[in-house]
Amino acid sequence: MPSDRQSAVPPPESLVHCDGVPLHVHVEGTRGALPPIVLEAGGGAIGAWWAWVQPPLAARTLTIRYDRAGLGASGATDTVSAAAVGARLDALLDALGIDRPCVFVGHSLGALYALHYAATHPKRAAGLVLVDPTPLDAHLLDRANRRLLPVLIPLLQVLRGLARTGLLRRFHPFAALVAGLPDEARREALAAIADPRHLAGFIRELRAIPAIQAELAALPFPAQLPLRVISASQRGRRRAPAADAHPSLRHHRETAARAANGRQVVIDAATHGTLLTGREAATALAGQILAFVDTLAP
Repeated sequence: MPSDRQSAVPPPESLVHCDGVPLHVHVEGTRGALPPIVLEAGGGAIGAWWAWVQPPLAARTLTIRYDRAGLGASGATDTVSAAAVGARLDALLDALGIDRPCVFVGHSLGALYALHYAATHPKRAAGLVLVDPTPLDAHLLDRANRRLLPVLIPLLQVLRGLARTGLLRRFHPFAALVAGLPDEARREALAAIADPRHLAGFIRELRAIPAIQAELAALPFPAQLPLRVISASQRGRRRAPAADAHPSLRHHRETAARAANGRQVVIDAATHGTLLTGREAATALAGQILAFVDTLAP
C-alpha cells in the first residue's frame, strides 16, 4: 500500500473498482495534519447528499464521499450487509492510497455502516461521528419508523415500476427531500431517485436494516474510539430541544455515553434530512465535525 503522505491526491471524481464493484467517488481537499474524513450517506442516499458539508471539511483536510454499491452511479450488487459495505470501503481506501487512520462520519443508516467499519477495522479509525443515527438495536426503532417502513418499501416498489417509464424524471414525490441541496448535487440526487436500479438498491438497504443491526449487536462496541453523536433537534412535527425529550435523542445520548470519549451534540432548528440538505444546518454540522476532528490532531 502506498504511503498516505507521499501518494498523489486522488482525482476529484472517479469510478474505483472495489471488491468487484465500481464505486462512484468524489474527493475534495488535500492531505495534511488532520485525519482524512470519510462520509457515509444514509439509507438509499448517495454521496451528493454531503454537498453542503464536504467543502468546509475539505478546506482543512482530505475528504471522501461515495455512492455505495447499488446506489447512484456505483455498480450494482445483490449483497447488502455492513460487512460487505465495509469490505468495499476498505478496498476503496486502499485504492485511494489512504493508509492513515480516518474519521468516519455516517448519517442515518450510514452511521451503522460507519460504526461497523470502525469496530471491525480499528487501525483505520481515528474517530467516529454518528449523525442522527438509525437506532443500533432493532427494538429501539421508534414508533414512527415502525409505521413508516412497511409503507415506504411498497411505495418504493411502485415508484420503481414508474421509473421504468421515465415518468419520475419529470416528477418525483421524493424531490422535496433534496430540494435544498446545491444545484449540481440536487440534479445528481434526483437522477438517482428516478433510476429503477437505484430504487431497487434503496429497497434492499431498507430490508437489510434488521440484519445490519444484528451484525452490530454481535460486535463489541468500540468504547475507546473518540465519538461524537450529532442529533437534529426536530423530530417530526415536534421540536425536542432537550436530550430526554424524544426516544431517538435519548438513544443518541446513551450511544455517546458508551464511549470513553463520547459526547452528544444537538443541532438546533434541524431535522433528520436538513442536517445535510439545509445549508444552515449543514454548515453547523460541518462546524461540529471539524471541532471534533481538531481534538484528534497530533
